[in-house]
Amino acid sequence: MSLGTAAMAAALVAWLARDATNLARRHGVGVVQVERVPGDPAFEAAYEQFLQWAASARHGQPADWRIAVRTDRNAHWFMDSPVYTGTPIYKVGFTPGDNFVHKPESGSARVLDLTQARYLLAQGGSGGSQVASFGPLRVFERPTAAGIARIDGPGELLVEAADLQAGRVRVRLAGTAPDSRLVFHVAGYPRWDLSFRAGDGAPAEPVSWIEVPVVGDGPTATPEQRLRGELRGGKALGDDGSEPTLIAAPARDGVFELRYARWRWFDAAGLLASLAALIACASLLRSPRLVDRLRPLARRLAHPAVLAVVAAAAIVGAGLRWRTAAERERPLASARVADGRAAATRAQRPAQDRYVDLPGRRRRPRRPSEVVFSGVAPGPRSTPGSRSTTTTPSSAAAALTASRSTPARPAAPPGRRSPTSPPPTAPTASAHAFLSPRTCNTRPTSPSASPRPAKPSRIGFDVALADP
Repeated sequence: MSLGTAAMAAALVAWLARDATNLARRHGVGVVQVERVPGDPAFEAAYEQFLQWAASARHGQPADWRIAVRTDRNAHWFMDSPVYTGTPIYKVGFTPGDNFVHKPESGSARVLDLTQARYLLAQGGSGGSQVASFGPLRVFERPTAAGIARIDGPGELLVEAADLQAGRVRVRLAGTAPDSRLVFHVAGYPRWDLSFRAGDGAPAEPVSWIEVPVVGDGPTATPEQRLRGELRGGKALGDDGSEPTLIAAPARDGVFELRYARWRWFDAAGLLASLAALIACASLLRSPRLVDRLRPLARRLAHPAVLAVVAAAAIVGAGLRWRTAAERERPLASARVADGRAAATRAQRPAQDRYVDLPGRRRRPRRPSEVVFSGVAPGPRSTPGSRSTTTTPSSAAAALTASRSTPARPAAPPGRRSPTSPPPTAPTASAHAFLSPRTCNTRPTSPSASPRPAKPSRIGFDVALADP
């Protein structure tokens, strides 16, 4: 019986392996791509010429600028260029880094200026003054690229040192005002340390910094919020530059220095722990007597009772962590969708409609889905890149206003007020819609502004909703 079962299992595995191998071969799964652009060997030669040009353009120039790349959404043929040229790049549009933070997608002139994009590499098209071409590749110069830092408000700024590869930026400020702000065109990260000296001989003092949006006057973020995981990227259409990204601090007369700390105490502790583990392993291999001495202790630690206690502690800890996270996320709109507390939903298109053509169906790419919530009010705001603040009725419209405006027709939510019913006292009293991927701006209107019933407020990404 056991031999027959084993034979049947082996035959089934062989059948599945044969079909999987045939499908993989048919669709090119596992084929190693040896060309940068498959089927276009001339592109490799053009790209090599660009790399040589970019390396020569970098030679002898300040290390505070980069090259912007404009190409197809899923193209990554340029990602290795910093290795050969020493010049950072900025991809206009999607990159895998969008799954995290600090990666806008916008190709607007302002964003390119603040990313210090001195040149634009594109496959055809236009982008300003063309300075070089290599086959299908065009290089355009952008003389309006901004420097490494600026002052928002009164004051003058002088860049004394700027080398992002070495992790050091030093600027001198003069003529600042109490409301002036120093902004470094550098993406925030907890390893950046900012210090201030009132004069050349004065001692340095640490300065706390925050992250501000690349463009616009949006919410800010602190390094502590980043470390706690309170803020994450993830806009469906990518960051348009309104997410907190750049390092900023209050400005005052003196010298500010931004340094990247490559080593912290925990880095040294981790290195020492790794070295200790290697030494212990080497000692065990070279000393059989030590192994014999440790074997009884290992048997005691591997006792079923000890393992059961460790497993129970791990399960209890995981359960408490899950419960805490669930309670913290319960007021969010996304949690209401997940556990079925949403009043109604309307899907504009299947999630993968932009990749699959359904028979007899007209494609409508990037149309938003919509979820309607009835009888709720905004609670503490919890959108990516924002601070947890209590939303009052007077500030509800500002809290619910998204960063971009795209036309979208709202669904008729259940329990919608009729034209003759009393209008709500604030936009918070009407139903709220959670839209993805696009968002829409909503402004408060007075009851007499329009005879039409109030439309539901629109939420940009996620927000805490409170029961009335």
